[in-house]
Amino acid sequence: KSSEEDRYQSTKRPVEALQREAEAKQRKAVYRFSRRLSKTRQAGGPLPRLELLVNKLKLDHFERMVILTLVGATLSQPVRKALRADPTTRYDGISVSKLLRIHCNGDLKEEVAARFHFYRRGRLIRSGIISVDTPYGILGDLGECIVDLDHMVLDYVAGLQTEIDELMDSARFYTPKVSMDSVVLPKDM
Repeated sequence: KSSEEDRYQSTKRPVEALQREAEAKQRKAVYRFSRRLSKTRQAGGPLPRLELLVNKLKLDHFERMVILTLVGATLSQPVRKALRADPTTRYDGISVSKLLRIHCNGDLKEEVAARFHFYRRGRLIRSGIISVDTPYGILGDLGECIVDLDHMVLDYVAGLQTEIDELMDSARFYTPKVSMDSVVLPKDM
């Protein structure tokens, strides 16, 4: 057991109280972020890199939060601790079901509707921002799959890269930029 799990169990506080506290912290952080972003836009200042990425790819709120969670899980000690403190899962990475549980607030209907974000045709996967990997020995259950953030996206959002076009060309999936008129096929096809 980790020291974080010991602390979690030693608080003697009901899980519901801990969830309410976490939700209150989240609401406060979202409000603060929204206010700062609004002031930045009004002042004409530069937008955060994540916002540039969201705007360029026309991502929705859930997709933004998935990227933010994956960045936080990599770079932020408090986020890693919070993810490890979840007594219902072990920490081998972030699974699809964990992301759904975090961002859908336990609403089953919302979780089912949000699963499409992790299908091959989902924007985050199609653009190479995330990949969904099946753990060894688990077949067919999307919820158990581990979600990974492309390292170039992480570098960009964290400020280690500055050109969004470099980011898009270096993602895992590539789109050919050749016109069909330039393609030469063998005659016997």
